[in-house]
Amino acid sequence: MKELTENYCKTGTDNMSDFYNILDTMDSRTSYRKIRMDLITLLHICDEHDLAQFSIDPNIVPNDMWPIIPMNPRNEVEEVLLLNKNRAVPNHDPSCAEIKKEIESMGALVSFDDGGTSIVMPLSAWAYKDLADRTGILCANISKKSINKSRWLSENLTEATVTLTIRESEDGSMRKIFAVRGRVFEGQNQGPFIRRAQTILEKDIGLGIAECRHWEITNESINVVFTFPEKTGEIRDMYPELPDDITPIVDIYTSDVGKSAFHVTSGFMIGKTRIVSKDGTVCAEHNKHFKMSSVMKKVQDCIFKQYNAVPKELARLLGIELTDMAAAIDEVINFTGIEKRAGMKYVVQHIKTLLCTELSLGTYTAYDLVTALISSPSRLVMTKKVSGDPKVIPESTLKVLNEALSKAIYCPFECETVDYDLTPEE
Repeated sequence: MKELTENYCKTGTDNMSDFYNILDTMDSRTSYRKIRMDLITLLHICDEHDLAQFSIDPNIVPNDMWPIIPMNPRNEVEEVLLLNKNRAVPNHDPSCAEIKKEIESMGALVSFDDGGTSIVMPLSAWAYKDLADRTGILCANISKKSINKSRWLSENLTEATVTLTIRESEDGSMRKIFAVRGRVFEGQNQGPFIRRAQTILEKDIGLGIAECRHWEITNESINVVFTFPEKTGEIRDMYPELPDDITPIVDIYTSDVGKSAFHVTSGFMIGKTRIVSKDGTVCAEHNKHFKMSSVMKKVQDCIFKQYNAVPKELARLLGIELTDMAAAIDEVINFTGIEKRAGMKYVVQHIKTLLCTELSLGTYTAYDLVTALISSPSRLVMTKKVSGDPKVIPESTLKVLNEALSKAIYCPFECETVDYDLTPEE
C-alpha cells in the first residue's frame, strides 16, 4: 500500500529502465472519472469534540471503526454512524496504518455510487484542497479538521462536473482519489509523454543521445532531467577560450495531480553550475487542446535560440576584468532582480557575504563572478535569525534562486570598461 501514501517517492540517476517500469506501472493503476460534485457525499470523521455534540462517549467507539457523519444536504438530520476502517483501507499491509493516519488527519472520506454500489474512498491532501477550492474555501488551514468546514464543503458541492484522478493499489484491493480537476481536464498516461519528449529532443531537435542526470516519481508529479553531452564538444570547438564545458540540459516535469500540466525547462550546465535559459520554460495544461508537438516546437525554438547566445554571453563575461568587486556584486545582483522577490532579502545578504569572501583575493573576471553567483545557493550555510540553528534552504526556493540568478549572464557590468571580441573561432 506504500504506493498510495502521500510521501511515496522513487528516485534514480541513470537507470531509465527502472524509471519507465515504475512509471508504466503507475499509469496502469491510474484512472479518471467524470462525476457531478453534488453526487459526492463527504464523510466527516468525528473527533471527541464532535462526538460530545451528539452526546456520544468516544470510549464506546470500537478501534476498528470510524465514527462518521455523512455530510449531504439531502439528509434532513445529521447522525453519527460507524464505518469499518477496512472498508476504506484493507488492513493487510504495514503501510495501511500510515494511510489511516493520513485519513484521520484529514478528517474526511468521500462516498459515491459506482455502478449501483456505494463505495468509500480516501482523499489525498491535494484532492481535498482541490475540492475545497471548487467550493470557495481558499483558507490556508484547509487541512485542519472541522465539522463546520465539512458542512460548508458539502453544502457547496454544486452540479458542476469534475474529473477525479484515482489510483489503485498494486494488489487491487484499494483506491484513493489524488486530484479533483475540472470538467475539461483530460487525464493522460505520463509514460508516453516522457518517451515522446525524449525522442523529440534526441532526434527531431537533434541534441543527440540523452543522458539521465536525475529522475523522481511521486504521487504528485514526475520529474526527469536530461543532459546532452554530444553537444559539449561542439560548443567547446566554437568557444575554446571558455574554461568550463557547456552542456545543454532539459528538465521535464509532468503531473496529473499537482499543477496538472507539462513543463519543460531548458538550460545549460557550465561545469557543475546549472543555468536556466532566458525564457526557457515552456508549459501547457493537460486538456483537450494539449499537443506534445506544439509544446516541443516551443522548446526547440528556445533551445536553438539560446544554443549560441549563452556561450557567446559567457565569452563576453570572460573578457571583463573586474577592478571593483563590491560594485560588480551589487550591480549583478540588482540586475537579476532577486532582491525584490518576497522573502529573498535575507538570502541575498548571505550570498553577498559569501561572494565577497570567496572573491576577495586575486584577479577575477565577470565570468568568475557570474558562475560563482549562480552556484552560490548550494554553498550557503544559513542560520535561523532567533535561535542561530542551521537553516536548510527548501528545494523550491533553490529552484527560484537558480532561475533568477541565471539572468546574471546578461549583466552589462557597466561599472567596468570592457574590451572583448565576440567572434568565435573558425
